[in-house]
Amino acid sequence: MFTGIIEDVGKIEKISINTLKITTCLGQINEGDSVAVNGICLTVTRSGKGTIEFDFSPETVSRTSISGLSTRAHVNLERALKMGDRLGGHMVSGHVETVGKTLAITTAGNSFIYRFSLPRQLEKYVVAKGSIAVDGISLTVAETGSGYFTAAVIPHTVSATNLQYKKTGDSVNLETDIMARHVEKILNKGGSQSITEELLKENGYL
Repeated sequence: MFTGIIEDVGKIEKISINTLKITTCLGQINEGDSVAVNGICLTVTRSGKGTIEFDFSPETVSRTSISGLSTRAHVNLERALKMGDRLGGHMVSGHVETVGKTLAITTAGNSFIYRFSLPRQLEKYVVAKGSIAVDGISLTVAETGSGYFTAAVIPHTVSATNLQYKKTGDSVNLETDIMARHVEKILNKGGSQSITEELLKENGYL
């Protein structure tokens, strides 16, 4: 699991149809470690001084924006949570649900307003003031509409992530709040019954 708080913006050194090599300033990373790359949970296959490498599958290609990356592209990096780590953002699984588009970037006061496309089937999981992971970044939803949502992002977050390089039309990996999907599963399983502490315990959420 991840938190959506980006630790480093790495740069792609080499990419092929199923392998990826990234330069990074992250600390100790070992083979077998999980790292979120633009929100995609990948397993480190090789690590060297200032570089990490990954293999990825056709399934990853079909569900994420990884095939659109190129050499020198900037990617968000976050190491997996350890027991006892602070949860600064929200729970992010690293299982990208869909690829959206950057529709617009504007400013309001000292904030940047990013508008992203959102498939209709995911709209029910995205609500104002709720959380969503965009390229692995934990963002708070400002507004939702038919086929889109917006996020107001402070300058620090922009400068600490690959949002600083985003342009209109760029692709982004999207993962909705996992808790919203869990609640839907409980409701579907329980029919019209109310969500109670007993129901949550029965389904393993408490």
